[in-house]
This record gives sequence, C-alpha cells and structure tokens, in this order.
Amino acid sequence: DSYRTHPHRPRALRQLMRKVKESPTPVVNNGPQRKWMQLRCGNAPLRRVAWYDNCPDSALDKLLRTACRIGIETEYLLCEKGGLPLAVSSSLPTAQTYELVPTVRRASALEVAKAAEAGLSVPGADAVVVVDPVSTGAVVAHQAVHRMGLQVICVWSESIPEELKGFVAHGMGISHAGVLSHEVGEVAKTAAAVRAIGANVVACIVGCETGVSLGDALAEALQLPGNGTLKSGLRRNKYAQAEAVRSAGLEAPFQMQVDSIEGVEAFLAAWSPSPYRAVVKPVEGAGSDGVSICDSRDGVVAAYRALEGTKNVLGLTNYSVLLQEYLAGDEYVVDTVSRDGVHKCVALWKYDK
Repeated sequence: DSYRTHPHRPRALRQLMRKVKESPTPVVNNGPQRKWMQLRCGNAPLRRVAWYDNCPDSALDKLLRTACRIGIETEYLLCEKGGLPLAVSSSLPTAQTYELVPTVRRASALEVAKAAEAGLSVPGADAVVVVDPVSTGAVVAHQAVHRMGLQVICVWSESIPEELKGFVAHGMGISHAGVLSHEVGEVAKTAAAVRAIGANVVACIVGCETGVSLGDALAEALQLPGNGTLKSGLRRNKYAQAEAVRSAGLEAPFQMQVDSIEGVEAFLAAWSPSPYRAVVKPVEGAGSDGVSICDSRDGVVAAYRALEGTKNVLGLTNYSVLLQEYLAGDEYVVDTVSRDGVHKCVALWKYDK
C-alpha cells in the first residue's frame, strides 16, 4: 500500500491504474453465443430464425432453406439491406434483417444443345423467340442453341406459306422449346402463349421477311427490345422506304405505287426517259423476286399485268405494284445494326450483276 501511494511514483502510472480500477470487469462466457435474424423471403411475412455462433455453416444453410422453403437444388443469395450479398456463416452479427433471394443457375450451351436434340426444355436456360425460323433464320436459331445456350421458341406468322416452313438447311434443324402459330390480329394472345411456356424470354427476333411485322408487334407486346410498331410499314413496303429516304433530304428514285392499269398509265405519262428504262416489282417482295427491268412503255404494262394479284416468293399477295425510275450504276448494300441510339455498320456488299 505504501508503494502505491509513494509521492515519487510517476503520475502517468497512477492514472493508468486508476482507469483499470474504474473499468468494469469483463464477463467471460466460454459457451456458444445465441444469435437471431429476421429473414425476408419474397412477399412472405418476415421470419425469425435463431442459431448458435459455433454451429456449422451447413447447418445454418439448412435452417435458412427450411425457413424459406427453398429446395437443396436451388441456389440463393443472402443479402443485407441494399442488396449486398453475404457469406452464410454462423459468425454473422445478431439482430439483423436479411433477404434471401433465390437464383436460377444458367444452363450451359452444351446442356441446352443436348436437351434440344432430345426435344426437352431446360430449367434455368434463357429463351429467344424467333418468328418464322427458316432459311437464314433457321441458322440463327441453331446458333442460339449451340453457341449461346438459349432455348428457341418458334412462332409462325400468319404470312408464311406452309411449304416455306420446311426451308431449313441440312444440319440446322433443332427441337424448339415451344411452337406457336399466330392468328391475324391476335398479338396479345400470341404473347400470352409465349409467356405460358414458362421460359425466361430475353429477346424476340425475326427469322424471315414474312415475320417482320409480327416480330415488331410481338417484341413490343412482350416488352422486349425491338424496332417498335410505329414504323413497321417502312421495313416491308418498298415504296414507303424510298419515300422515307426522300423525306430525310436524300436523293430517291421517281416512283409510283399502283393497283390498277390507270395507275400504270399515270406513271407512264409522268415518266418518259430516253432511252426508256423503268423498274416494275412487288411492293412487298423479297430480293429480286418478281422484279422486271423494262425497256419500253408496253413492257411496263406487261410486267404490271404479270404481277397483279399473284403471290410472291414469300406467299404474300401482290396487292399493289411499285413502278420506279431505273437507277444506272453500281449497287451497294449496307448492313447496319442499331440499339439504344448506337448505330454500327456490320457489312458492305457490292452487287455483281
């Protein structure tokens, strides 16, 4: 005691000893600490679960799955407020609120391809809708399965002829996650049928010219990225395409869209180049199908009569015919892709005719 109160003892040491005396004596508890959390699972009411700090992580995982009725085959994330995922561990702090978010494992491209060959669907694989998957569209569908691991839902438009549905190159055939046939004016019904398949649809694309209009409308109905329906006509009607070019301030050919011989006569009266050359073609054709280059006025009339009321290569009725000025010179094709205001040129072609 005399040593503790000795006047020459350093003041700092006396202050330190005073603080030690005033601090509470810690309670040593060598037993497991009981913890609890509130757990949110979707729209269900909050659940409260408790565990002991030194329990195995696997036991806590089983407790969380049981509380939220999550099967062992389903993966999940345990997230704190703000959505930050946490590791499932007994060392988590007590008296916190967490959210358990089930996740779906994305199937690999190999799994999807094998399932497609067997005619099976794959839980956990995203899907793409392809409208009229024929010709190059069949190749796109095949690549979606075998390269990207996507399931493909086939939607046949009302415009595609039955004989064109089998236009698929050898080796490009696949089994679809669903096959639907669209009825005229029933876009909402077709969209509902796509949703009923139960796949996570991430895109709706067009496989053939016949499906352009439906592709626009279906993507819009499914609330997927697409061209929209406001200008769908411009993507099929060749007359409207040229007029859109003209309205943008660019040069475009002289043209008329006609549905009668009187319309043909009006074109002939308005267009008389020398030497004479004019183009006659379906207003909603594809490629060079039904296209005639005429060297005389009589040739224009004959070409019109040959097209009037017939069906083109796509099975569409030629309800009207496009008469155009002949443009001499080289012909180029520019392929572009646009998304969210970003435009990219993907290919340039020069025709060799």
